[in-house]
Amino acid sequence: MEKILIIHPSLSIGGAEKMLCYLANILVERYCVSVLLLDDKKIDFDIDCNVHVDKLNNYYTDTKKKKNKFILVKNYLKMFRVLKKEIDLIGPDMIIAFDDRVTWIVWLLSFFKRKKIKFVFSQRNDPYDKSDIKNKCFRYIYKYADGVVFQLESVKKFYRLNGNKYKVIPNSVMKINRFISKQSNNIIISAGRFQYRKRFDLLIKAFKIIADKYKNVELVIYGDGEERKNLEKLIDALNLNGRINLPGFASNVMDSNCNALCFVLSSDAEGIPNTLIEAMASGIPSIATDCTPGGANFLLDGGKNGLLVPRGDVDRLAEAMALYIENKELRFEKAHLASRFLENLKPEIINYKWLSFLRDVLQGANNV
Repeated sequence: MEKILIIHPSLSIGGAEKMLCYLANILVERYCVSVLLLDDKKIDFDIDCNVHVDKLNNYYTDTKKKKNKFILVKNYLKMFRVLKKEIDLIGPDMIIAFDDRVTWIVWLLSFFKRKKIKFVFSQRNDPYDKSDIKNKCFRYIYKYADGVVFQLESVKKFYRLNGNKYKVIPNSVMKINRFISKQSNNIIISAGRFQYRKRFDLLIKAFKIIADKYKNVELVIYGDGEERKNLEKLIDALNLNGRINLPGFASNVMDSNCNALCFVLSSDAEGIPNTLIEAMASGIPSIATDCTPGGANFLLDGGKNGLLVPRGDVDRLAEAMALYIENKELRFEKAHLASRFLENLKPEIINYKWLSFLRDVLQGANNV
């Protein structure tokens, strides 16, 4: 049985981490699958018991210590040596990398491989959030990879790459509820890691604009992260304590809030946002900023399946929430269209795309 090794920093909360577990769980039915994690963090997702998971000792975290360039280079070299040793021990036929830093290391390791190993990179990040020099370097790496998977056609076009070894595979919807939210609770929800790209500050400011008019409506933002204190200070400064709740991370957010008025994605940058997919799949009407590189636009089909507003526009975001609050028919219409759209992302469709693509890479059929 052919061996596939997936390398990633951790399997803690995150969209890429969720899709990594999803991929490992479908691959293990046909291949011997190992997952090598660079940080010794808690695993927050379910992964098949037949997938071998091994944790290293915070090598990824060490590479983020940028204050001393000498220490940074030293940590990268340490991680390089450890990964080379682990790869030699596992002896994979294919390595898959989801993370930018891991992509660099895996690419460098390709020059020292003892046997022919296929290298596949899954591009999950926003190229518009990178410098020109970084994008040129990644384009070079992708050009000489055995396979690259993009989430969006727009990102593939950004890197100007053509050929069978470059594949666009969007995220799968795990399940689609066959009902539309009753939208009976006066709650607007959002969810994600508390970091600057998610722009929860924008959502809070937009809610402030409509808070006095709709006094019975509350905002609940699920998640946690480095921006929590700043968001709490902002809520306090805007006198929104009691109207906005930050309960932390929670499992099954959409299921437990299936009767929410709407879900809001306020990000500046996203790949294909899993939280938006989950909200749409739960029958919750959605609002999203037109964040780069276009994942929300893709899911909402340019605004047909939900309300799409310019990123960073606090007034338009407030208007969209008010429109949903006042227009029940619009909420049901958008939720229904969103549910129908997600039929294109059913697991059996996305699974086939991944399995057929990786099979062709292993057989060398993509080198066109």
